[in-house]
Amino acid sequence: MAKEKRNYVLKPGRHQFIPRGHLITQDTTTDAELAWYLEQMPHIAPLFSKINGRRVNQPKP
Repeated sequence: MAKEKRNYVLKPGRHQFIPRGHLITQDTTTDAELAWYLEQMPHIAPLFSKINGRRVNQPKP
């Protein structure tokens, strides 16, 4: 089975606990859920390597 192409990709090893919600990881959410989380909580954007199909710039170390 081919791996599904994702438009929202969490960086490896990254996850987020949602208040009164569940733990979100790449394996437990869909693109639609991740898009909603980003809309509601834009401060979690640095946890992503890809947002809406576009690569996110990596911060300089």
